[in-house]
Amino acid sequence: MFNFDELKIIKGKESEERRCGSFVGIRRDRDTKEMHFILPRGFEDFDPNYNNVKYLFFNMYKTFKKFLDERNNVEKILDDKPQSKDNVSVKGIGSYRFTDSNDNEVIMYSKIEMIEGMIEVHKELDIETLIQQSGLVEEIDYSRIDSLINNGVFLKNHSILIDFMVGERNIIQGIPAEIIEIYCYIYNELLVELDYNINDRVKDIAYNFSYKNLTAEQGLFNEHTFESTITILKDRLDLVHRYTAYKDSSYWLIYDAVEKFLYSGLIFDNENEEGFWGINNFSQIWEDMCNTFFIDNLDKSEVIYCDSGLNFEKKLNNVIRRNFGGFSILVDRSFDNNFYIKFNESKRWMRPDLVVKNNDISSFIELLFNEGVISYKVERNRNIFNNEYIIVSFSSKKLINYEASEQMKISAFNKFINKFEVMGFRNPRKISKKYNSLIVKKINSKVYHLNGISESIFLTEINNIFEDDRNRHSSPDIHCIDWKYLPLDYFEENSPELKLNITKQLTYDFCLHNNPYCENKSIQSQFGIPYYTCSDEYFQLHNDEDGSLQGIQICKMNFNKIQSVYLNA
Repeated sequence: MFNFDELKIIKGKESEERRCGSFVGIRRDRDTKEMHFILPRGFEDFDPNYNNVKYLFFNMYKTFKKFLDERNNVEKILDDKPQSKDNVSVKGIGSYRFTDSNDNEVIMYSKIEMIEGMIEVHKELDIETLIQQSGLVEEIDYSRIDSLINNGVFLKNHSILIDFMVGERNIIQGIPAEIIEIYCYIYNELLVELDYNINDRVKDIAYNFSYKNLTAEQGLFNEHTFESTITILKDRLDLVHRYTAYKDSSYWLIYDAVEKFLYSGLIFDNENEEGFWGINNFSQIWEDMCNTFFIDNLDKSEVIYCDSGLNFEKKLNNVIRRNFGGFSILVDRSFDNNFYIKFNESKRWMRPDLVVKNNDISSFIELLFNEGVISYKVERNRNIFNNEYIIVSFSSKKLINYEASEQMKISAFNKFINKFEVMGFRNPRKISKKYNSLIVKKINSKVYHLNGISESIFLTEINNIFEDDRNRHSSPDIHCIDWKYLPLDYFEENSPELKLNITKQLTYDFCLHNNPYCENKSIQSQFGIPYYTCSDEYFQLHNDEDGSLQGIQICKMNFNKIQSVYLNA
């Protein structure tokens, strides 16, 4: 197994300087022979410490696996007459090739033999049965406990001693118990990092091996104990192999997998002529990740159009798959697809990645009330008049169903308070007052007292504020999104390619404006790009300060969040 500290991390500008293009994965440098882990675009802020690199590696391993499984499930295998958008052909054991929508060849290698070998052994052999046969666990048949007691030795303290020879005991046959322990320990450590389910027996055997041979601090994927743990595993494997006289086929399967894991570095299978693990065009995976994320988090939105071959029909009741110009597209049943340019009675079809309709009509201030960020309660003055006043307060709690910065929430709170200040006695504006008795008193920046207004009037005015906020600050009715696997600085350069992408996106926008489905609806075009951040926000909007994008928004999508949803979908 290779040490994650030995991988050289390539990201950001260095990736562009080395002309890595859209490649994501691990490959050997031709000059230095170093193993380079080339990260996705947008990872400029990634901290390349051991745990971060390990976490990203295993997540990318799972991502590549899921991507290939989904491609196989939708039968996008290349044949003599390709019909799908992304056509796949299988080459060798671990390599896959397909052509993207622009007829570029995409090559992918998802197999790492040292990991695959450990997993394949568990599939090929019934490890749980081997554990039982090897005598590592001993199960008592309690239905026959009476026969054991009859042969027991009754002691003076009223306890019963039963000799092991009385009960049934498994006999080690063919496979030494310790090699199964070694295998179970490594397999358990791998599955912990991959966040896969682990059989309880395997966990128990792994724990027993660790208890007998390792310290409490040692671990196979621990930055500080990796080398010592590997050394101990090698020593134990060598002893088992040396002193085992009879080795059957099952023994050799386990031994070969464990030996390859412990002794081989990051090597590639014989079919891998290009010499890398990863994919040379990550944009294909990026599109699948983003579409999966968005459709799994629709909430109050509805898909109108989705250019994806993935099986989303089960999650989207309003869509149907239709063919346009030889491409299979998911569209709303009532949406008349007009994404085409007509010339001499022929149509050239265009395909945005995703078009969604926003069904959320609630205001942002209303959202803050619903989730308890802004709250109120009625109190009574402790004086002879015993009159009521209303306490309005702000809480810095995280929103559940919406991503918003703290400043954005505070600004909405101040706006809400200002609405009542305008109505009241201390009117900051020279206009007629609505409630002469209303006084708004600031206790601190997050707490205000409203005197001289009843709760019923307060609630009426809140609903008026909500309605006004809906009308003034509602989100666009339609979002037209194109997922772009590009760095942020690409959009800050006035390149011919960028101009072409802008023109294409504005053409999508034009088509939507001329579609009856979108009549009297506001439309917002967006580019979704990868962005590494440790925050909990799903995305951040990037300001187009010079207006060069002509109103198109850039959404910096949180890569960690997107990947997590994709892997668990």
